[in-house]
Amino acid sequence: MAAAVVKQDKPADSQSMMTFIIALALVSVLAVGAGWFVGAKLLPPRNADLKIEEKTGTETKAGDTKEEAENVPAGKTIVALGPIIVGLSGSQNTWLRIEMAVVADGDADLKDPVVKGRIASDIAAFLRNITLSQISGPSGFLHLKDDLLDRARLSTDGKVDDVMISTLVVE
Repeated sequence: MAAAVVKQDKPADSQSMMTFIIALALVSVLAVGAGWFVGAKLLPPRNADLKIEEKTGTETKAGDTKEEAENVPAGKTIVALGPIIVGLSGSQNTWLRIEMAVVADGDADLKDPVVKGRIASDIAAFLRNITLSQISGPSGFLHLKDDLLDRARLSTDGKVDDVMISTLVVE
C-alpha cells in the first residue's frame, strides 16, 4: 500500500502569521499614539516659567500674570529660599527636604544673598535638631511652621512677617 501523503496548507499558515503581524503593528501604533497624547497633556507648556522669582506687591515684573501680581499683598516682598536638605535627629536614615519662601515688608532687604544664606543656615541648624515625631501630623506641621517663622524672625531682626512652605518631604 502506498502511504497517503498529506499536504499541509502553507498559504493558511502564512496568512495567519501575516494577520498576527498586522494586528501587532496596529496595537503598537495605537499604544505609541496614546502615550504621546497622554504625555502631551501632562507636560507643562514649553513657555511656562516654573522658577519662583522674588516679587513685591507694588511692582509687576515682565512675564507676571495679573493673578500673580494680585496674590502678593501691597508693600510685601516674597523671597524664595533654595531647598534645604538635612538629616533629622534620632535616625541616621531619615532626611528632610524643605522648600520655602519668606514674606516681609517691602523695605526689608531680604534679596541680599547673605541674608538669604543666613536665614537658610539658621533654619537648617534648627531642622537638624528635631525628630520625625515632632513634625508628624497636622499639628506637628503647624508647630514646625511657627518654629520656622520664629527662626526666620531671629535671623532678620524681626523683618519677616510669614513663612510659606511649598514642599516638605521626609524620607
